[in-house]
Amino acid sequence: MQAARRFCRYCKNMATMDCLLTTQAGERIQLTRDSSFCDAARTPLPGSIACSAEAAFGSIAVQQLQQADYTVWRITINCTRNDTLYYAPATPQLACHIATQGHWQYQAAQQAVHLKQEQYCFCYYPHGPIQLTVKAGCSYSLLCISYSFHYLATNARRMLRVQPALARAQQQQAVQFTAQPAWLTLKACHLLQQLLQQGMQFFRHNNMGVLLTELLAQLNEPAETYTHYTPYELECLYAIKQQMEADLFTHTSISELAHAYHINSNKLKKGFMSLFGTGVFGYLEQVRMQLAATLLVQGEQSLEEIAKAVGYGYESNFIKAFRHYYRQTPNAYRKQHKPAGIVQPLPQQVFSGNI
Repeated sequence: MQAARRFCRYCKNMATMDCLLTTQAGERIQLTRDSSFCDAARTPLPGSIACSAEAAFGSIAVQQLQQADYTVWRITINCTRNDTLYYAPATPQLACHIATQGHWQYQAAQQAVHLKQEQYCFCYYPHGPIQLTVKAGCSYSLLCISYSFHYLATNARRMLRVQPALARAQQQQAVQFTAQPAWLTLKACHLLQQLLQQGMQFFRHNNMGVLLTELLAQLNEPAETYTHYTPYELECLYAIKQQMEADLFTHTSISELAHAYHINSNKLKKGFMSLFGTGVFGYLEQVRMQLAATLLVQGEQSLEEIAKAVGYGYESNFIKAFRHYYRQTPNAYRKQHKPAGIVQPLPQQVFSGNI
């Protein structure tokens, strides 16, 4: 692969952006450094490089963020003709590749996966270039992350299940993992959605570490064990959560919520449990009860007034629900916690488990 070298007129440093794509006809994509991307006033993130190129199949734009522990590529392709592209990253280390938009035919290690629009997929490669089949008139987006062996070994010490594989890879200086495409977990999808929305500034060590853990947890797991969620479905889950927090009085059924947000009811139930650690109605009860506990400790309202404030039409139903949740009556809770001013915290966003 050839590399384009050019001095940046802003930072005065010479940058190297490797040629990432080759067409089926053997055309190599020469990428030219966009010097304005290094302007400190516009892009204060160190290690950022932007390149663009015109090719027979269309145009390609690449943003690269190179750090000591990892390198990120964000590739956008606009196609004017049907073609087959071969993607070969310059750093043959553990990497994930996420097709974020468009219709891809994704092939690695003799395993092909057809990706519909807005689907996420990743693959650990050492087995040569990845084949991407593109169509005329379509736009594509690819997010690629490559971690250094040192970073992998340092951050995976607590993950005994993958540590032997990491050790072998580090010793042999080659990735030995099975290049097996798989759907990402819901948590990883959420992180990647933030990466795409917030841009390269979001790529920081704390976020990359969490994402790394999620990806490593899926090593050598069968692809069919993970349920796929599109970015739209992920947004629906958060929108439903926000709707319940804003309206404690309306009790909407699962089927009604699924119909209103155009999401499968089974995905709604399973995704909500995985993302927030409880079911849809369990979360509504949690919000109601923790708000009730706050009102009991901080205010002087009667039980009837508190019951109505948290969405219960009858005081008796509220007392029964409160006793079931806190294992004591509202009056007993107020008597125990009010002198000390102890208040139960409002629910936080909790990720639990994989999908």
